[in-house]
Amino acid sequence: MLFHEIYGTYFRTVASILNEAGKKGITGQDIRLIVAREAFAESVTVIPDKLEDDSWPLLVREENADIFTSLLQNQFQRPLTLIEKQWLKAILSDSRFRLFLYKNDEKVWAESLRSSFTDIPALFDVNDFIYYDRYTDGDDYEDLDYTENFHKILKALDEKRMLFIKYTGARGKEHEGLYYPFRIEYSSKDDKFRMLCRSRIGKPYTINISRINFCEVKREAKPEEREMPSSDDTAVVELLLIDERNALERAMLAFSDLQKETEKIDDRNYNIKLTYYKDDETEILIRVLSFGPLLRVTGPIHFIDLIKKRIEKQENLCGL
Repeated sequence: MLFHEIYGTYFRTVASILNEAGKKGITGQDIRLIVAREAFAESVTVIPDKLEDDSWPLLVREENADIFTSLLQNQFQRPLTLIEKQWLKAILSDSRFRLFLYKNDEKVWAESLRSSFTDIPALFDVNDFIYYDRYTDGDDYEDLDYTENFHKILKALDEKRMLFIKYTGARGKEHEGLYYPFRIEYSSKDDKFRMLCRSRIGKPYTINISRINFCEVKREAKPEEREMPSSDDTAVVELLLIDERNALERAMLAFSDLQKETEKIDDRNYNIKLTYYKDDETEILIRVLSFGPLLRVTGPIHFIDLIKKRIEKQENLCGL
């Protein structure tokens, strides 16, 4: 079953209120703030009153005070659905997912799988997917040094710390320095993870994690060192999409990682604006070309020229 009331918004909102009330008590104002944040706009006129007037006997009001405590002895934990368990079992077999689990966490998950998911079939097998348009020199996710560096980057992200990194550049030269990481990105086309970061003076860098030779978590980053790169590092491409052969849905999936604006012109045509990092321009170009005549670049001129040069290069390679 994909839907059940205990997995709906109302149930999850009340669960959040009960968990907060079980810690140190909760005020009526706090209840309304949680409802406004997690439920629907009109819910603030229903849920708080039901809880406070005992229509839903889940909270106890302290005498002569606007403080409520939970009747539950323990924190509420929503049970997993069958399909969620199947999905978890499937993705845990993916070596990329394990990168986001520290060693102790991975051991806990393995124990959980053995004890709780023993008789549950995986939702899918990672080997069922065939990638026909992906480069074959992807990252080695089983490499211990790679995994260790990945975990250090995650730690720096979580704790807002600087990283001292030594890495090999695209031309084979080794670089080193202090960097502040602000995001990890994954390229499906390259099958690689990369770290988006900035130097202490604010210069943006994109570093493939597989090129990092040494990584060490350092001091907490200063506020001025945490500033995101300016919008000068991004560009916009304008597209006209013809919605044939499910092209709109495929485009929304293909560009789901990018900031986008989509405007419907008529039943078949859509204008799409994609914002991307300039360092990713070649990858975006390839992804746009993969849609063939169903996706036309309407601007800027710079990107249109790149499309023309790419097509001419392919024609020359094919001897056309």
